[in-house]
Amino acid sequence: MSVQAREFQEINDDEAVAHALLKACNGDPIAAIVSVVRDAEFLTDQLEIARTLLSHGMGRGWKPEFDRSA
Repeated sequence: MSVQAREFQEINDDEAVAHALLKACNGDPIAAIVSVVRDAEFLTDQLEIARTLLSHGMGRGWKPEFDRSA
């Protein structure tokens, strides 16, 4: 988990999360976006690994979705 994620892990409001992320990145919006993109890439990689390693039966038919609905 990234340093930024640890700082706002328990926040449920999207706007509050955005403000906490900006604060964690010292107000730099580019650094905040880079952090989010890197986290998304990492989590996508983790889903790919899980999809590869988990058998169909173990996941009881569950397959990860890589695209999310907005």
